[in-house]
Amino acid sequence: MAEDAKEMQDPVAQLRHALQGLSRLTFPTLRRPQPAPNGAPTLELVNWAVRLYCYSLLSHFREMLRSFLFLGDNGHVPAGFVVCRCLFEVGAHAYYVHKHVTQFLGAADLQNAWDFLDEINMGSRYMREEYGEEEDWPEFVEPREIGKVIRCFDEWTGHTGQAVAEYSFLSEFAHPNMAAFSHYYNLGRTPTGDINAKFSRNFPEEPLPHISYALEATLRFSSELLVAAGESAIVPRLEEILAEYNTSNLGGTDPLP
Repeated sequence: MAEDAKEMQDPVAQLRHALQGLSRLTFPTLRRPQPAPNGAPTLELVNWAVRLYCYSLLSHFREMLRSFLFLGDNGHVPAGFVVCRCLFEVGAHAYYVHKHVTQFLGAADLQNAWDFLDEINMGSRYMREEYGEEEDWPEFVEPREIGKVIRCFDEWTGHTGQAVAEYSFLSEFAHPNMAAFSHYYNLGRTPTGDINAKFSRNFPEEPLPHISYALEATLRFSSELLVAAGESAIVPRLEEILAEYNTSNLGGTDPLP
């Protein structure tokens, strides 16, 4: 019993437990409903697009979390920071999509809900720029800009600029600059006053609070979106994973530094 309690205080063990729950999820095949005769989107079609988004998002988050834990287990901390930034983006994206889709559904605005979800699910800047003028290719829509998504995520933190600041911190380790380079050397002064750069593995602690934040946001807002879409098979399991993770890790406190 004491060992179980100790394990539940280990943030990595908590993430593993959450990953186990996510790994047990099996997403059903989604049959796309036929459009209405007049071409207007129906509620059934919008709900299909919501499920497509949530199942895809959860699948991606699950595999990125698995990769993060693998990297940490094998001492690949620098790569873990890059994956963490990806996970943080997923959590922010879940909040952003939940906010807009529920607003559209609350106003019974199916057309804007469908158009928004089309951009979310099918948007690709690369495909739009490289193949947008090809006659035998579909017209690719523009994806939502990630900076706007992160700024919107600030609303959930309750602190203006917090999500933006934390995302900027993670980005520092994903670019070839001082933060990333400092993983590999220590600066020291010699007795004669010279400064030497001694190269060695100088890795910081893993960004576990940022993973916690991303995990809670992804589970919470995916679950609420699926509820809005009338989904009842996956939601209880997401709520169970989130409840167990909240109890063991977050305890109602802000997981970010």
